[in-house]
Amino acid sequence: MRTAAVSGVAARALAREDAGDLAVIGAGVQARSHIEAMAHVRRIRRCRVASRRPENALRLADELKGRYPFPVEAVETVEAALRGADLIVTATDSAGPCSQA
Repeated sequence: MRTAAVSGVAARALAREDAGDLAVIGAGVQARSHIEAMAHVRRIRRCRVASRRPENALRLADELKGRYPFPVEAVETVEAALRGADLIVTATDSAGPCSQA
């Protein structure tokens, strides 16, 4: 939670006031807490989640369905998550780049 809180503080201080298209790379515990943090500091319009394992992104999107006033959508690729995003969270412990980008 502390990592996500720091990201929320940074987004509040550095992101444009109208930023609200969130891309999350990763679908684990850090992704969940980062979505929560971003929802507290910005009015999110939509959230797209990409993961090396697309089934994890789908699971997270299903889990969060209805929890927020914005849609959380699983996408197949990092590129699809990033398209049009003005808030980007990398929430992965991967030691290397994602092969989907």
